[in-house]
Amino acid sequence: MHNHQLKSYRFAMVAMVVTMVVVGQRSVPRAIASDRDGDNLLSLLVDAVGSANDDDQRQRDLLLGMQQGLRGQKNRQAPANWKPVYRQILAKKNPALTALADQVALILHDSLAEQKLIDIARDPHQPLEARRKALQSLAEQKAAGLPQLALPLLAEDAISHDALLSLFPYDDADIPPSVLAHYARWDHLRRQAVLELLGGRKSFLPPLLDAIEQGTVPRKDISTSSARRMAEVGGSAIHDRLTAVWGTLRAPDANVREKMTNYRKRLTNEMLRQADIAKGAEVFLRTCGQCHRLNGQGQTIGPDLTGSDRGNLDYLLENVLDPSAVIPKEYQVTNITTDDGRRIVGIVADETARTLTIRTVEAERIIDLEEIEERVLSDVSLMPVGQLDDLTPEQVRDLVGYLRTGAPGKGRAK
Repeated sequence: MHNHQLKSYRFAMVAMVVTMVVVGQRSVPRAIASDRDGDNLLSLLVDAVGSANDDDQRQRDLLLGMQQGLRGQKNRQAPANWKPVYRQILAKKNPALTALADQVALILHDSLAEQKLIDIARDPHQPLEARRKALQSLAEQKAAGLPQLALPLLAEDAISHDALLSLFPYDDADIPPSVLAHYARWDHLRRQAVLELLGGRKSFLPPLLDAIEQGTVPRKDISTSSARRMAEVGGSAIHDRLTAVWGTLRAPDANVREKMTNYRKRLTNEMLRQADIAKGAEVFLRTCGQCHRLNGQGQTIGPDLTGSDRGNLDYLLENVLDPSAVIPKEYQVTNITTDDGRRIVGIVADETARTLTIRTVEAERIIDLEEIEERVLSDVSLMPVGQLDDLTPEQVRDLVGYLRTGAPGKGRAK
């Protein structure tokens, strides 16, 4: 093929990509960016972005497709035509386009984009949402030096949770003492993130166990499922230390039927009529709501409870007391071990030729497939056993009353 024919072919391919975006097929650029052998197609897509310089909406759609398709990829190199197109976008000074282009440039290892996002995340005068997105993007690409950026941000209440989540990809000795120094003043959400962060990496377990032994982390904060996960990650030496500082790890409860009978006797209609629905909603958001959604409140990791058979007490008790008895295929848990020793437990939401998206209790994470050392499907639910054991009788009553009615208003159950 002659040179002028190559140019004509390339022009035609660019026109095809732009046309597909115009008619609303945004998944097409995502597919191009996600394809394992798609470097040439990625270059075509960059040409399409450059050719759309006079149409902000079209350029935004193309950049959004690239950003979504490339997320989580660690070893994707920028095509030769990316740098001038990126500078062209920056020159337009359109904040929305600049933000998208920065995220794409970061994935493509552009040092200018990395420094820009570091500056945004560090600056308390920047909009909070921009700082959050900057931290998320830097963490997804495992940008060098991010722990040194994020650790001081733990002292800023507005962004401390985002800073915590950005530390998950890093095995840095400064992380455990830094996060534990803030543990006592943090709320339930941030404390759970600390336990997820330190409990999922073998090198972080000794300082976490020291903190439990010293009382910095109260023993009651460690659920049975968290303790079991720590034992699995750390092996026999950690198991023995965990037993010494926390307590004995029991096998999963085999007396579910006995517990169900006891709860049925206690949770009579008369008792449930005394349930405080507002307090029950608070208990739900603190426990079940970490994974489940009800009437628009809570998270979407597990099944939405809004349309379930919640009015049936037996149904509720069976699912709460024995969560692993029946697990729908789409909610089966996957245990992932990465090549740097991190353990990630969650539900696979999506997978491409290059990346895997997994929903954990803390956040949705995108992992490059090349980083996965082991991937095992579990027959144990993400929902921990013994959820009701840590609640007072009044909290159990209020929670069940709320779950059966689903109404987050004030007052008593009817």
